[in-house]
Amino acid sequence: MNRNIGMNAGQIIGTMNGLQVVGMDWTSPASMPISFQKRLACMFLSPQYPGSMHPITRRVLQAVLYEVGAIALTGPILGVAFDASAGSALLLATIMSSIALAWNYVFNALFERWEAKQATKGRSVWRRLAHGIGFEGGLAVMLVPLMTYWLQTSLLEALLAEVGILLVFFVYAIAFTWAFDKCFGLPASAVGR
Repeated sequence: MNRNIGMNAGQIIGTMNGLQVVGMDWTSPASMPISFQKRLACMFLSPQYPGSMHPITRRVLQAVLYEVGAIALTGPILGVAFDASAGSALLLATIMSSIALAWNYVFNALFERWEAKQATKGRSVWRRLAHGIGFEGGLAVMLVPLMTYWLQTSLLEALLAEVGILLVFFVYAIAFTWAFDKCFGLPASAVGR
C-alpha cells in the first residue's frame, strides 16, 4: 500500500491495488469495512491472480489447513464413538491426521498432474467429487488397519467406523477444497497456465 503519512481521518491516505484508501481508525477488525475484512482474510498468503501460487506452497498450505480442521473434527468423533479417553482419541486423531497430511500432499500432486492433462479446465462438481472420492478412498486403505490396532477392535468394526468418518470427511473435503479455491484461487492446473 502506498501511504501518505500525516493525513487526517476521512482524507485519502494512499492507494491499494489501484483503489484510493481513506484514512480511518482501523485499530480493530470491527472498524474495518466488510469488503476490506474479506480481502484481508484471503490476502495474507493469497496470490493476486488465481493459479499464481507456487504449486508446492499451495499443496503444503492446503494440506496443513485441511488437517488442522480434521484433528478438531475427528478427535471428538472417535472419543464418543469408541468411548475412548480424550487423550487417546486426540493422539489417534493426530496420528491419522499426520498420515492424511502426507497422503494429501501426494494425492494433490498426482491429481493436479492428471488435471493439467485434461482438455476441460476448471473444477466442476464432478471433478471435485472425483477428487474427494480418490482422496478419501486412498486414505481409508491406510487408516482402517491403524484404527483396528489402536482401538483394539475388529477389522469390520474399524471399517464401519471409517465409513462413518469418510461420510463426514467426504463432505468436509469437498467443502474445504471449494473454500480453499475461493480464498486462494484455482491452481495453475485448473486454469490452464
